[in-house]
Amino acid sequence: MTRILIAGGFGLHGEALASAEIFDPFTETFEPTGDMALARGGHAAILLRDGRVLAAGGEDTAESAQASAEIYDPAEGTWSSAGE
Repeated sequence: MTRILIAGGFGLHGEALASAEIFDPFTETFEPTGDMALARGGHAAILLRDGRVLAAGGEDTAESAQASAEIYDPAEGTWSSAGE
């Protein structure tokens, strides 16, 4: 079963978001999951071999770069720092 992680992005006023949710295309429903520690938009998200997701970089505002990374654990529904 494929589920899609939607994490971060930009709000209506250009503010970066830390929220995350899971989309199930079969039922066409969203369910909340753990928020990222830092708000970020325009970041890269990479599915790791173990099923976790790495979110790296992006911006915390439309003009300020984010130089950090977090890892999402779908089994726990939580984010943790990927280190400095």
